[in-house]
Amino acid sequence: MNDEDRAAVAAMDTKRLQREQQESETGPVAGTSKFITFRDGTVASLAVLERLWAIEARGGIFVLTDNDGYDIEPEGILTVNERVFLLENQEEARRLVRLKADDSHLTDATAPASSAFASG
Repeated sequence: MNDEDRAAVAAMDTKRLQREQQESETGPVAGTSKFITFRDGTVASLAVLERLWAIEARGGIFVLTDNDGYDIEPEGILTVNERVFLLENQEEARRLVRLKADDSHLTDATAPASSAFASG
């Protein structure tokens, strides 16, 4: 783990503690309970989807890796806040990036399975 990752993890821990304290005082943070259900039954956090869409809208490309993960290109496109958010939500983000898109409704024939976000 490099210094940048250590700093992101430390920021993530601080942010998580602040959120937990706020939740214990006021209930869940606004937006944390919003979910989307896909046609195939997959349930996803709207916050994670919106963050992935924002990265993609800025030109980020999600590239699948052989270890069931993904990389985001070009290098350096992520802000510190995005890095922290993706580390906090890494399992859900990985699951969504690797989710196969169901585009069969777009044509008469069934479209081939492809990742909703990733290339490769």
